[in-house]
Amino acid sequence: MIAQKKGNNPLLDKLIEQGLITSQQYQEILAKQESSNLPLEKIILEDKLVNPEDFAKVKGQVLNVPYVNLQDMLIEEVHLKFLPQDLALNYQMIVFATKGDELQVGLVDPTNFQALEAIEYLARKNNLQVKYYVISTLSFDWAIKKYETLTQEVGEVLGAAEQKF
Repeated sequence: MIAQKKGNNPLLDKLIEQGLITSQQYQEILAKQESSNLPLEKIILEDKLVNPEDFAKVKGQVLNVPYVNLQDMLIEEVHLKFLPQDLALNYQMIVFATKGDELQVGLVDPTNFQALEAIEYLARKNNLQVKYYVISTLSFDWAIKKYETLTQEVGEVLGAAEQKF
């Protein structure tokens, strides 16, 4: 049984509550954050204290934002084209599906207000509503590679067109 140590950090409290970190790790994370000024997430993930997918699930619970694992999904080209790759990289967000007039967007950091403003603007221009999801850094890295495939395909089509003409 893991000793429960409650503090005033909802994310760490939830991690300890779910048995993903120990009380000792809790204290070590706080000490490291205080001495380094690094974000908690960076410390936890870089030190490999919690699996990135588990961390994203807990973050979603704390923020009351649903979690999704993009590695389990087929992301269609049309969804990638909605958000330019540079914005996706800058804000660590991926448009992964649409459902009716709802745009489904995964964000590594759903508290990034600049990211939220950017996607809300694009959605409004297209008369769409946005549903946000928390994704892990692993999901983001997996999904962002889909842009490379898209870029390659466009390059091949352009190359074939140039040869034709």
